[in-house]
Amino acid sequence: MVRFLIIFFLSSCSSIEKNNLIFDSSFEGKDRFLFKRCLSNIDQDLEISGLKVINLANNINSEGLEFNSKTSMSVDIKFQNQKIKIKSMQMGPTNYISSNMSLELEKQDREFMIEDICEKIKKNIQ
Repeated sequence: MVRFLIIFFLSSCSSIEKNNLIFDSSFEGKDRFLFKRCLSNIDQDLEISGLKVINLANNINSEGLEFNSKTSMSVDIKFQNQKIKIKSMQMGPTNYISSNMSLELEKQDREFMIEDICEKIKKNIQ
């Protein structure tokens, strides 16, 4: 009897997750999680593909120790026989010396761009 209840509970929990978002292999696990979280209230089937992230840098000083970073992200969205490309961009100062801080800022920028793209997806499909 206990086994039946455990199986029933697990099967009911697994049916809560919707599978209306389809990702291609260009997405990392964390990216998929962030997109699923912010698009959880979308009922339409979406194919999200072609994730591209481009990092650019411009020197600020002559020693090349500090620079401005520009990160651009784009994805292709297919829904209801329509295909659109959505882009987002983040700019910020970074420093070669503090590479740990630079990596953390890069992660934050990536998350901000995913949130921005999610908002644009919501506007485009409604």
